[in-house]
Amino acid sequence: MIGQGWTSVVELKMPAAKNSTDKKNAGDSSQAAQLQAGLNILPKVSGAWGSGHLLSGSLFSALVTDDGRVFVGAVSPATLYQAAAK
Repeated sequence: MIGQGWTSVVELKMPAAKNSTDKKNAGDSSQAAQLQAGLNILPKVSGAWGSGHLLSGSLFSALVTDDGRVFVGAVSPATLYQAAAK
């Protein structure tokens, strides 16, 4: 958790994709591909923190960085960028 109150931002780490060819984990690569396709729909953004994709709405914003970090909060994208740069 970064910040306090209404300026709080939650930082999460996306799980690492499994690169296994066995049937038990066969769905993992398919799910990762679907997730990446969904992210590619979102606008690409970049800054001092790196690059990624942004979902911004009237209730919350979410930033998914290319290095697998996720920042979410009821804040402006600028606040997410500041949190990602720390």
